[in-house]
Amino acid sequence: MTIQRSRLSVLATLLLAAGLSFGAQAQTATQLKIGTFGGPFEQVTDAAARAGKRLGLDITPVIFSNAVLPNEALVGNEIDGNAYQHTVYLNAEVRRRGFKIVQAAEIYTVPLAIYSAKHKSLADLPKGARIAIPSDEANQGRALLALQDHGLVKIKAGLDRSPSLLEVAENPKDIKFLELAVPAVPKALPDVDAIAVNANVAHQQASLTLKQAIAVEKAETTKRYTQLLVIREADKDKPWVPTLVSAYRSPEVRQLIETQFKDVMTPAF
Repeated sequence: MTIQRSRLSVLATLLLAAGLSFGAQAQTATQLKIGTFGGPFEQVTDAAARAGKRLGLDITPVIFSNAVLPNEALVGNEIDGNAYQHTVYLNAEVRRRGFKIVQAAEIYTVPLAIYSAKHKSLADLPKGARIAIPSDEANQGRALLALQDHGLVKIKAGLDRSPSLLEVAENPKDIKFLELAVPAVPKALPDVDAIAVNANVAHQQASLTLKQAIAVEKAETTKRYTQLLVIREADKDKPWVPTLVSAYRSPEVRQLIETQFKDVMTPAF
């Protein structure tokens, strides 16, 4: 009887240990590092991380201050994805740098707007007005298209890529353009006649809302520049990808956008 009880005790101990082991494995979340910027970008990823906890993901935001670095970190396997760039920027990076990265999901849209601390309308801009615009290819092209939409410049026809200042064919007001990194554009507002920049960046860097803009790009243009969740092409069939997409298209992310950023961002899901 003693021997039998001893064997049962040992068996129970082994089963308990095995059960604890299996339980620990089942509760281990997939760990992912996602590159992003600070401000609204980081807050969206924080909301996705909260959703990820209930979906079995442990999402850690990795904050960058330069638009070039998150894609370099992604192709260098330093992070598992990033959430900071729009469709046109992604396409430009793939074309120009040959990066093997792809869109995993659309997250939200943000319009580009034109702001001024000196003038109440585009019509008030004087001859030789100074306008700050982004220096990178994708966002500079977007700013120029917005200015063209409102009749301030005319861009050469037939381009198969984002226009640059070299493609400005007509500039009737003789506008002087100041090229700056995207985060620096809103900070130039006191020193120029106007700025043209993404509304979420204007909100983050200068507390500007769309209601303060003197002009906004066309809605169809905004849709072309939808903000994305991006991953490596080699990872597109990994089992964690659909779950990561669900985290970024979750009620937590929607609630954040529709409450804190309703004036500058719209969910794309």
